[in-house]
Amino acid sequence: FISNSNKNTRQTSKIVSVTSGAVDDINIVRSGEDYNVGDKLIFDNTDTKGFGAIGQVTEIVGPDLDNTDTLVSEITTRSGVKFTSDGTKATGIWTGAHGLPNNSFVKISGASNTFDGRHRISIKEVSSGLGTAMLSIGLTTSVRLEDDVSKFKINDIIKIEAEEFKISAVNRLLNQLDLIRAQNGTTAVAHTFGTSIVRLEREFTFTPKTNELVEGEVVQYFRDGDVGAGRTFGVGITSSVTTQNFGTIDIPTRTIFLPRHPFRDGEKVRYSPGAGASITYQTDAMKRVSASFKRPLPPDVFLKVIDRNKVGIVTTLAGISSDLQQVMFEDATRIGNTHSFVSQRSNITGDLKIVDVTVKTK
Repeated sequence: FISNSNKNTRQTSKIVSVTSGAVDDINIVRSGEDYNVGDKLIFDNTDTKGFGAIGQVTEIVGPDLDNTDTLVSEITTRSGVKFTSDGTKATGIWTGAHGLPNNSFVKISGASNTFDGRHRISIKEVSSGLGTAMLSIGLTTSVRLEDDVSKFKINDIIKIEAEEFKISAVNRLLNQLDLIRAQNGTTAVAHTFGTSIVRLEREFTFTPKTNELVEGEVVQYFRDGDVGAGRTFGVGITSSVTTQNFGTIDIPTRTIFLPRHPFRDGEKVRYSPGAGASITYQTDAMKRVSASFKRPLPPDVFLKVIDRNKVGIVTTLAGISSDLQQVMFEDATRIGNTHSFVSQRSNITGDLKIVDVTVKTK
């Protein structure tokens, strides 16, 4: 109620509460291309003093078609996709960046009843910024980020300017990523503080057809300094290793230091030296034949879990129960820092197909 509203009276009012509102509609000033339903909207707040607006595409309308218009289809395939599921959400993982758009409809075949069929996929895009400058030297490096590193995972592929990297470790304590440089044919170059980091997406998610649980693979990288070398073993016989984040520690010979590893006793893993030289091993039986009888570690081995931070290796599953079958390691100095163990829990693979149809109107 305003008193004397018919007179030129100056009134004073006070805002006592506010509520959130919604945007009723948006006028499209200029149409674009390649939008999908579900795409997130980015609002340009330049000179508007606005903030906090969010939205997504809910409907896409195109021109009317007639018999003179042309339909052009393009088929994209991705073979050898690995699939996992927690019973409510399925995840597809390709070997490289899949380049698929968010909210696409895809057809999966050759996997299993849980995954095969037509699905609408979701892709989570992740980005960050360099919290420090990077030099151009080194096969590997560690960098801090501007924000939380927890959004990234081991084996993610990220891109900084034109250079691609593989993440070998996520250090939440120091908020940094350990990176293998110059991936996928790119060249290592210097990068400045604040440069954008973009994850090249390898994964997509969708709703599985059944509630079957399918485990995913796990991977852990290690360095030459994590290998407990020595061709003798027994109580009190240790090897001094220089770890990246725990300093110099003594561990039993025949063990590898893998802090907080996720592996199970007797688990079969695939070993890779990465860009380094393979670990050289010797068993007790090989040593009794000849002290010089040694071999490079084979690609498929079995892990003997010593504790939460250390594992040993045997070359056959039957050897897990025999202490003498646990292998000894030759001097691992300068064999590199890109070695890895990858579990083989996920053995469900299939193919993905997506059909893009373009309408050319007259």
